[in-house]
Amino acid sequence: MSVVAVTLGIPALSFFWAAFAYLPIALLTSIAFGGRPERVFPVLFLWLPIVVIAAYPVWVLYLLWLSSKGKRKKNLQAKSNLQELTGTAIGVIALLVCGPFSTGFARNTQSVKQYGLFFLDCGLRAVLLDLPDAFDFHLSDIHPVLWYARTATVLITFSITAGLVGFFWGRGPT
Repeated sequence: MSVVAVTLGIPALSFFWAAFAYLPIALLTSIAFGGRPERVFPVLFLWLPIVVIAAYPVWVLYLLWLSSKGKRKKNLQAKSNLQELTGTAIGVIALLVCGPFSTGFARNTQSVKQYGLFFLDCGLRAVLLDLPDAFDFHLSDIHPVLWYARTATVLITFSITAGLVGFFWGRGPT
């Protein structure tokens, strides 16, 4: 598996997988709340994404604990699951940033190019240890202004960092 597959392919697949998984959730939510938009939209576009974002660090901490304290078989499985989670979480969080959490960002949030530059900016911050932020260098006009957008930005940067560290750490000497 190459670095390109880890940094582009897996998050892109998880982005589309999450979009298709969101459709049945939207259908079930609209049935449960009687199909009234004023009751369905806050659940779909605010509370459900917040639950997903909140569950991510809890799941990562659980897998880290299991990989260090669990039995040998569970230890190996937890390390594998942690690597998969950090890789696929990038795409899921990117879907939330582009969709439900887009209201938490300022500037040109309708441009796909600006979102691409925003995610590239997050990747550069992860790889260069926040050096672009120290010099106030940003590739995109988009920046978070509300708390849930800031949290999503931190989790994207964390996922990229954890995915790359896990990828390179797990390779070992060749």
